Amino acid sequence: MKYGLIFFFLMILSCGKDAQKKSSTEKQSPLPIYASSEILVNVFYENGAEPYTDNLLTLKLWDLLQINLDSLFEGRSDKPTIKIPKRLDEMVKFDDYARYKWTIEEVLALSKVYSISDQKDKKSFNLFFLNGHAQEDEKIIGYHISETNVIAIFKDVIKASGSSEEVSKYMEQATLIHELGHAFGLVNNGLAMVSDHQDPEHGGHCKNQNCVMYYANEGASSMKSFALNSLAKGSVVMFGEQCLRDSRNYKKE
Repeated sequence: MKYGLIFFFLMILSCGKDAQKKSSTEKQSPLPIYASSEILVNVFYENGAEPYTDNLLTLKLWDLLQINLDSLFEGRSDKPTIKIPKRLDEMVKFDDYARYKWTIEEVLALSKVYSISDQKDKKSFNLFFLNGHAQEDEKIIGYHISETNVIAIFKDVIKASGSSEEVSKYMEQATLIHELGHAFGLVNNGLAMVSDHQDPEHGGHCKNQNCVMYYANEGASSMKSFALNSLAKGSVVMFGEQCLRDSRNYKKE
């Protein structure tokens, strides 16, 4: 596909739409997720923005996301099957768009080209690994777009963090877990809280600094610190207990 046609298509899709927002600032509807028998995670990556897929120490890297998503449903009678691609050949590569900065509308327009839609009893999430940065802040590693199944990860931010490869791998996975947490309605962003742990000054985030949903973990510096601390502790489940209880106790209305 020619770049000129791609950019023209992006412009057409972006025109006339209200500005989209990140889900950390907008209430989500968790019902479609918790009413699904399957949750499908689909991964798309720009040439040059390949996700890490090799092992993290003794752990298969993408098992981190699998373990954390599974932990949200532990003990529920309606626990869905969660399917996640774990090798690069199970993910979809697309051409480099040569953008230094991406607006939320441009990410959403890109998703119209590649995304996989929800099916009956199956909820899809489409993860896009991109070169470049978020328009609003070059330190943002990623975000989920409110009321969509789209998550953007900005690979250049991870590469520029100055971290070792092991920490960078953990940062990347932790960012996916954080943003999918928002998509599921954490914290108090659709999922009701069992106990008060929301940081009201920072939208849908947790007060617990040791929880992946802590607000500062959307930035590269804090996520690097979180990754270092978690690796030192040997932590695998990154959600704090209060966030886990919110998900495990969600009642479908």
